[in-house]
Amino acid sequence: MTAEPRRPRWLGGLLRLFESPVTRLVAVTTLLVLIVRAVDSAAMRDAAQSASWDLVVPAFLLMPVQVCWGAALWRRLARAVDPQARFLESLRALLGSLAVSIWTPARAGDFAARPTLMPRGSRRTLAVAVAAENVLRLPVPLVIAAPAAMVVGFTAYGLFAGAAIAVALLAVGLIWAPGAATRIAGRFGAERHVEFLHGLSGGERLRLIGGHGARYLLLVAQFMLVALAMSGPAEVGLLPMAAACTVVLAAKLMAPLLNFAELGIREGASVVAFGAVGLSVEQALQASLLLYGMNVLVPAAVGAFYWLRSSRRDGQDPPAANA
Repeated sequence: MTAEPRRPRWLGGLLRLFESPVTRLVAVTTLLVLIVRAVDSAAMRDAAQSASWDLVVPAFLLMPVQVCWGAALWRRLARAVDPQARFLESLRALLGSLAVSIWTPARAGDFAARPTLMPRGSRRTLAVAVAAENVLRLPVPLVIAAPAAMVVGFTAYGLFAGAAIAVALLAVGLIWAPGAATRIAGRFGAERHVEFLHGLSGGERLRLIGGHGARYLLLVAQFMLVALAMSGPAEVGLLPMAAACTVVLAAKLMAPLLNFAELGIREGASVVAFGAVGLSVEQALQASLLLYGMNVLVPAAVGAFYWLRSSRRDGQDPPAANA
């Protein structure tokens, strides 16, 4: 047998450093400190006073639509693992896992929490389904973000657009070639946990991609309402604002490892992208944090009650057959 090539020690050390939660936390903290230092507290107060808060109401009303849409998409995918999966079960699992996963880098906790909260099916297979969902939601947002980056003149927009298209194409390739996922899983002895992917027809995968793409466009619309509310008297065209929102959300999708507690990339990208269309640092930061409160903190608070109640009710691990 041919021995596998050994990875250089320096490369292994570099990868371990990047994978460390401490490294990620330090990176996010540094980014947030730099943003806060650029904020003028008086200007922040003035921006809040001049905001059009009436636009925040419809944006907030879109939050439960976002959550229910996400639960419906998760149920559709989870049924490939558990044909009996119901909407309320998927909704509870989605909310409960959010309460846990936002405190882990790149929502890594979602891979354990969401399968744990699903009442049936193999936890490992459901964790693979969570990974598949993360791939399915990439193509539409990143393809749209490529021209949007050019509209707002995003820093190094050519590189951003190229990376977005490359990641989207890679995601499409993995979706339409489940055999590649099987070979990758085979390296870890987990082939049986990706078998459900072969049960998804091409049409079903396309519908899931389209569903996630439509949900993303709804998120862009919600972000636009928040950003327009925070822009106050500043006159910003709808197209540049939509492009800026698209770029910010896509940047967060492309760099999930640099987020901690769902903070970091969105705030930094907001300052740059919204600044390019005429918003101040304070207005951009307020828009980003307001969206964070709506779509992350509120659903996570609701999910926390279900997570705690579910843990008390279950009390023990499921049978080995579902492990």
